[in-house]
Amino acid sequence: MVRLKGDLLQQKGQRDYMLNASRLDSESVYISPINYNREHGQIQIPYVSTYRVAKPVFNKQGAVFAVLVTNYFADELFNSVTFSSSAGVDVYLLNDQQQFLFHPDPKLRFGFEFGQDITWSSVFSQSQDMSSQATLPFHDLPSHYYLKQRISLENNISMLPLELAVSINTDILLTDVAKRRDHFVLVIISLFTALWLLVCLYQRYINRKLELHTLKERNNKIIENSLDAILTVQEDGLISNANKTALQCFDIIIDHTQFTQLFSLAEGDKSCIDETIAQGSKPSFEGVFIDPQDQQHFYSITLTSVFDIFTQRYQVADVWTPPH
Repeated sequence: MVRLKGDLLQQKGQRDYMLNASRLDSESVYISPINYNREHGQIQIPYVSTYRVAKPVFNKQGAVFAVLVTNYFADELFNSVTFSSSAGVDVYLLNDQQQFLFHPDPKLRFGFEFGQDITWSSVFSQSQDMSSQATLPFHDLPSHYYLKQRISLENNISMLPLELAVSINTDILLTDVAKRRDHFVLVIISLFTALWLLVCLYQRYINRKLELHTLKERNNKIIENSLDAILTVQEDGLISNANKTALQCFDIIIDHTQFTQLFSLAEGDKSCIDETIAQGSKPSFEGVFIDPQDQQHFYSITLTSVFDIFTQRYQVADVWTPPH
């Protein structure tokens, strides 16, 4: 840090950042517009872009007696916003008067410092603003399109807003749009293909369900009209379904009556349900039914294991054939 005295001190009281900062309260900070630094009233060469952060200093009586000013080089700010971009993409920084602080062409930077009225509207037209274009025209396209974003600070910071802008070469933009369009078309085709496959699979599933339902109804009619007693038994031995003949001949309560309670079975046939599910079927065997009058009736019993797709469980189909 160097302290200057006497003739080395410069008169800065008339500068805009001094005047604006002196009007602030004790909680506020002033940030000046970006321009070229001046020494003794003349633009410094080589050019040094700078901005000042200033804050008033108050005495005990609450009056401003000084302004604390810190100079900052703007190159770091330019480097932070004008990052390395893709080919055909350019970045710009504008002051509140739409004048170029940064432009890819150095000749267009800080033109206002030399009396040159080089503004955004003198380089770009409103028709190039992408935010105002719902769709791109098919002909007479400009060489570039652009987007702009206003930058301002709040919370007791007094400064004029800046604008950050980005332009893109139209040819590169259209090439990128074409690539994205082709990709979009492929995505749409893929989605429709997937949808078609899902519809086919769903239709196949529904048709299969309808076929099974029709087959079940047909089988139910055959079973219901059979003179043999036909029923299904669950894995736990409970009778879950029975045709008309079985219900008329036997005292059956669906989902309550145990199959083995209806007959007197030989010792080797008492585990017939488990055996049938394990092996898929069981050869015909004899069961003795005793009616309420203590009369014995001999039945030939045939068991077959079946898988119920609706309950996703194995059951046993029983056919009881009375003696002829």
